[in-house]
Amino acid sequence: MSRSIFCDTLIAEISAHSGSILLGISDLIDYPIAMTSSPAPSLWQTKPWWCQPWSILLTGIIVPSLAWWLSHQLWLVVPLMMVILAWWFLFLYLVPKQYAQAVKASSELPGENLRQ
Repeated sequence: MSRSIFCDTLIAEISAHSGSILLGISDLIDYPIAMTSSPAPSLWQTKPWWCQPWSILLTGIIVPSLAWWLSHQLWLVVPLMMVILAWWFLFLYLVPKQYAQAVKASSELPGENLRQ
């Protein structure tokens, strides 16, 4: 799927929600699934290298390590680590879990997995 199609669809959906600032995770995850006849079994097959689990983990380790090395300020590093832990939970647990559920749901409805 090309990035342009995904972006165009996302923009159209945001426009349709006029007034809704935040979309649910499921709204964003359903696009790649609904636009293909056979969705990727893994969310990570649809993501670029900088959005892979290894890069998310590596960034989450390097950033607080550098903050500690440069500042040695616990009051700076601890909140930073809390934000990173929330980021990891969201992108390494919740989003892949929801993607897997959406793939399973789209495969259970033959003929319904391609939006017109």
